[in-house]
Amino acid sequence: MLLCSQEWQNSLQKHAGLAFIELINEGRLLSHAMRDHIVRVANEAEFILNRMRADDVLKHADFEVRRPVNISTKARLVAPGLVAPGTVSLTSTELYFEVDEEDPEFKKIDPEVSGLWCIIIIFP
Repeated sequence: MLLCSQEWQNSLQKHAGLAFIELINEGRLLSHAMRDHIVRVANEAEFILNRMRADDVLKHADFEVRRPVNISTKARLVAPGLVAPGTVSLTSTELYFEVDEEDPEFKKIDPEVSGLWCIIIIFP
């Protein structure tokens, strides 16, 4: 900074007086204090943002792993010689079909036929 040289300060003191030099020094102190404050606030903001990002990552991981997403809807399973009413359910780990055994359509199915069907779903 230009005001740091002894020659410059002597010149200011001679022409402007000690009050001006004190004003300059006070400005320097205020400038340093403000810079330190800005650095502290920026560090705190960075810490808070990093913590929020970590919380986001944990929430996404928790949602994907611990809580399976359940989607269920009424459906009919169509297989050779058979149409079975029921519910298709989808979770994060499974896809399955449950037959509605109380449905009159299911009761009409020949027991020999209904015991033979099997569906295998393979996911890579």
